[in-house]
Amino acid sequence: MILVLVALLTSLVNLPALSWLIRTVLPAMVVAIPVIFAPELRRALERIGRAGTFFRVSNKSGSQEIQQTIQAVVAASARLSARQHGALIILERFDHLDEYIRTGVLIQAEVTPELLLQIFYPNTPLHDGAVIISDNKIFAAACVMPLSSSGILARSPERQMGLRHRAAVGISEVSDSIAVVVSEETGAISIAHAGRIIRRLDVERLENILVAFYNPDKAPRKISSSGIFLTFFPIRTSDMLRWLATNLRTFLLAFALALVVWVTAVTAANPDETLTYPSPIPIEFIGQDPSLVMIGTVTRQVQVTLRAPQSIWQTLTSGEVPIHAIVDLTGVKAGTHTVVVQVQIATQPIRIISVTPAKFDLGLEQLVTMTLAGGIEL
Repeated sequence: MILVLVALLTSLVNLPALSWLIRTVLPAMVVAIPVIFAPELRRALERIGRAGTFFRVSNKSGSQEIQQTIQAVVAASARLSARQHGALIILERFDHLDEYIRTGVLIQAEVTPELLLQIFYPNTPLHDGAVIISDNKIFAAACVMPLSSSGILARSPERQMGLRHRAAVGISEVSDSIAVVVSEETGAISIAHAGRIIRRLDVERLENILVAFYNPDKAPRKISSSGIFLTFFPIRTSDMLRWLATNLRTFLLAFALALVVWVTAVTAANPDETLTYPSPIPIEFIGQDPSLVMIGTVTRQVQVTLRAPQSIWQTLTSGEVPIHAIVDLTGVKAGTHTVVVQVQIATQPIRIISVTPAKFDLGLEQLVTMTLAGGIEL
């Protein structure tokens, strides 16, 4: 839609470079956008199909069930953390996780701390995977989650996070679900959403975040999803500076690439042309000594070949841009001299390729005043 609007704008306004870029890129983008953004488009269509509801259950009993689910997850996370039993619990929101549910073992049981403790007990058949909670039910266990490829965990000052944390960030990158992680090494509780992760949560803060994200009816104040995210995932200045330092090379490369693309677009939309000016340019002689006079055959005009953008040639040929051919005779004495023609053009960017003739021989002689004796017959 944005590309179509920009294309319409360039057709109404004289923007040759942008118009060429749109004409070149638009056919490819028509095919590339659905391919590149296929997951996002699928999720958007799913949300349109569920238009009118933000959360699946909005009645009173549904809210109670959600609250019970949150309390069960929080209680289980606290006990798993105390025992240092690794766990990964995924809370489904808008985006369906059917493709990941199919990778695990279906359970469809009520959410209780005891069941979650049993699932994630070390060396049990279901402990090595993720539990997916959907519609306030433990839908499946031992599910395989996509691993994050963003590198956000590798850039973390504490690189103690393993596959569970990568899986938590990965599922939050491809869906709007919430992932609760308990570290097997340290027992630290973390939560991931929208491709970001916050670590070392206590039980109270974990419950507050889950209530804010998963059950807005119980949230202390009504704010948007982005506002909730910024509340619990604050962007610190140090993090921003670290991100800039880490991605500076990528930023500079992107800037250089954009500059090359723009120069290419400008050149392609308004290419340079080398042409001979259609009419000869008369020569202006300046600085000539009044006591000297030109003798012999004097070159009075020159032919000029110019290189200029296509759009400027229209202005040149219409005569709107003055072109001057000048021969400077300042300080030149009597005799035969080789003089150089200087061509001056006010408009840029215009390059002078050749001037014909670029120089020529010019004869100058002294004017002599003589008195002749004689008479006049009438």
